[in-house]
Amino acid sequence: MPKGTSSKSAGQLAPIKRAPGTLHLSLIVAAYNSEKYIDRLLASIFGQSSALHWFEVIVVDDGSTDGTAAIVRDWMTRYPQHLKYIHQENAGAGAARNAGLEIARGEWVAFPDSDDFLDVDYFKAMFKETRQEHELPLLAVISNLVFYHEDRDEFSDTHPLRYRFRSGIVRKPSDELDMHLHLSGATVWLHRPTLEKHGIRFDGRVVPGFEDAHLINRLFVAAPSRTVSFVPKAKYYYRKRADQSSLIDTAKDNPKWYLDQIEYGALDLIKGAKEKLGSVPKYIQRTCLYEVMWKHRYLVDHAERADILTNSERSKFVKLIEEVIGYIDSDVIEEFGLAGCTEEHKVALLHLYKKQRRTQPAVYLSQMDLQAGLAQFSYFSGGDELLDLRIEVNGREVSSVYPSRRMSTFLDRTYFRQHFFWIALEDGDEVAFHLYDIPCRIRRGSKQLGETATWLELRNSLQMNPPKDLSEDTLRLRQYVKDRRHDYQGAIVMIDRPDKADDNAEHLYRHMMATGRSSNAWFVLSESSADWPRLQGEGFRMLAYGSDEHIAAQMNAEFLVSSHADRFICWPVEKKNFQDLARFKVVFLQHGVIFNDLSGWFNGKNFRLFVATMPEEYGEIFSPDSRYVFSEREGLLSGLPRHDALLKASSNSKADTVLIAPTWRKYLTAESGITGAPRVKIHGFEDSLYARSWSSLLNSQELRDLSEREEVRIVFAMHPGAAMYLEDMSIPSYIDVVDTRTISSYQKLLVQAKVALTDYSSAITDVAYLQRPVVYFQFDKDEMFAGEHVCKEGYFSYEHHGFGPVVTTSEEVIAKLDDALSGREDPVYAARREASLPLRDGQCSERVCRAIEKISRFRNLEVRSEKSLSCVA
Repeated sequence: MPKGTSSKSAGQLAPIKRAPGTLHLSLIVAAYNSEKYIDRLLASIFGQSSALHWFEVIVVDDGSTDGTAAIVRDWMTRYPQHLKYIHQENAGAGAARNAGLEIARGEWVAFPDSDDFLDVDYFKAMFKETRQEHELPLLAVISNLVFYHEDRDEFSDTHPLRYRFRSGIVRKPSDELDMHLHLSGATVWLHRPTLEKHGIRFDGRVVPGFEDAHLINRLFVAAPSRTVSFVPKAKYYYRKRADQSSLIDTAKDNPKWYLDQIEYGALDLIKGAKEKLGSVPKYIQRTCLYEVMWKHRYLVDHAERADILTNSERSKFVKLIEEVIGYIDSDVIEEFGLAGCTEEHKVALLHLYKKQRRTQPAVYLSQMDLQAGLAQFSYFSGGDELLDLRIEVNGREVSSVYPSRRMSTFLDRTYFRQHFFWIALEDGDEVAFHLYDIPCRIRRGSKQLGETATWLELRNSLQMNPPKDLSEDTLRLRQYVKDRRHDYQGAIVMIDRPDKADDNAEHLYRHMMATGRSSNAWFVLSESSADWPRLQGEGFRMLAYGSDEHIAAQMNAEFLVSSHADRFICWPVEKKNFQDLARFKVVFLQHGVIFNDLSGWFNGKNFRLFVATMPEEYGEIFSPDSRYVFSEREGLLSGLPRHDALLKASSNSKADTVLIAPTWRKYLTAESGITGAPRVKIHGFEDSLYARSWSSLLNSQELRDLSEREEVRIVFAMHPGAAMYLEDMSIPSYIDVVDTRTISSYQKLLVQAKVALTDYSSAITDVAYLQRPVVYFQFDKDEMFAGEHVCKEGYFSYEHHGFGPVVTTSEEVIAKLDDALSGREDPVYAARREASLPLRDGQCSERVCRAIEKISRFRNLEVRSEKSLSCVA
């Protein structure tokens, strides 16, 4: 713990003797329901190591309804000459601080937050700076904000503006702050007479979150040619609340964050500076860009987050953003690197608001396939603009192959596109790019490679340095991985999930065994899984998930083949500690069929091979104009390996059930906080629309009557992510309830289904694959696709492409199930199943095996093909 951060009780603190003379400092604390925190703040103030005695603390209670007042009054009994208390009706932090300013007497004034606290030497460092002689009169002294994470009881010096404190004390003129922006009222001492001279107060309309920056920077504008000091030794501890209840944590749920904060804050600051000075100083431009940049970061690809705004409010928000950025110079945007303003944002902001391009564009190296002689690059374009990129290898123009791109949106507008492409590139080659005859910078992440780059420079830029400061166990495991490199060279490591098999990886492995391809293949599973003895008995070569042998095999393998792509599957160890040793390429077999837009999740994955089942699905993922970054080089239209076994099993099984299989909902689960661990319950599940809708159907007399009339069993199998709620649901005894977390084979449920009922589960496509009816019960579609789940609507419309009817009530469910069981189903659905699921020849596993073998064994053929495509005569 940093020095002086222990929370002493008030009785242990030495009394402060008031020294004669003018008050040096006024600390104004706005407090609202702060009984959990304010004791620690006051303890840190009155426990300072400094000899500064000439200060006052003014606590303005902004209408608290808890025990805040009692705690402050208790402190007042011990420090009556230093501590004042004001109570007011709730009016907001700005109004509370203004009330404190009316009675403040200190030469310097500060506004610490009631839930934060100070380092023991805070006063000492700040006071010393105020007593220094300065070439320009001192206007503000700024302390270093350090995060205190309440839930972990840990400190981290990770604020985005921490660079201001890396070079000792820095002193800047108030009108030439350069990149030394400041936005926090809690961490600054301001010269109160100057504040009073210009009549500057907090504007209560600037909420939530920018009112500090608004006041401070208006003061900087009003008082040019004064000194602003940044003091690294003065540490201010900013509490990150465990319950995320702070104003900053909840700000985005307030329409004023989108509107008033910009209109009365950033825009007012800009206009005021222009009116006073004739132009807007660069530091004011950067301060306002910093603020609106966070809004872009929050809303890009998440338009649903702005659903709290009405249509007119949304339009006003866009106009306000446009007006603010209209005052920001293009060169400020081009050089800006704060608030996550990386290349794509610079390109997008310039295009969207300035109708301009980057002065010098950048092309990024993404990856290289050294064995295939290929390199992948990408570049950004703003909005829907199409750019003409010229590629030169060894001074000769070439064309690219395997194009793909991803698109990001800002509300209803295209924000940027990232264009990916491959070119043939081998040892000795040199590459350059030009955009409209402008040489492009070649980069690998933040690393600059120049306007030209050799093959060797590109390859070296991808090399990873070994990680530092590793534990003894990590070092031991890394050495074991190296020692086993030869043993697992060219290996194929396969996994479905750590706790369960019975998915595509298992079925593909079995096919590899049957066709003599499994000699260097390994299957990963937890030894405690019920599937372990079954697979071991069949002759699978098993590796225990998380074991040293598993890690050694996976890091050294040529391929990791899995039906899932979760982090704990691709990286069962910390990626940063082992990525320099990893050799494997990921073959993603999928768990089901992609209907919705999952690009936001999948685009962060580096798949060498990506399996698809439906032609429409393949086109959606691998076409150059899709939202996905994958190209035809990674795509494989093969069908799922488990489908081969599904077809075979269906010919030997009687279909005599109605399978009811709801999927899960993100808003009905909470993360456990442990990577890969099961989700945990939320309170109030039984009152959710999800629970009420499914319970109503399951308990309906009409469903029981249908079961008896058609002589079918009703089987209820919730998604494993929601199955924890089975015990909370009242389900009639005649219904067979299946816990999908523990069943040995999900396929048995599918092949026995005469009809399947689901909401959105793509796994039920397996029933459609068998040419059997499906019904979709979608009672909460608006919630499902309004940011409450992990997906967005994609190419697949359940109404226009679904394999059965879409209904929203229990009554409609019964009617459509009755139609399907009695042969009255609309024939359009059978036609859709036939057309969309054509790969029913029992060769899905074989197609995947051949694709993997092509990557592994026939790279030279691909290189020759790429070379012939790449060169321009």
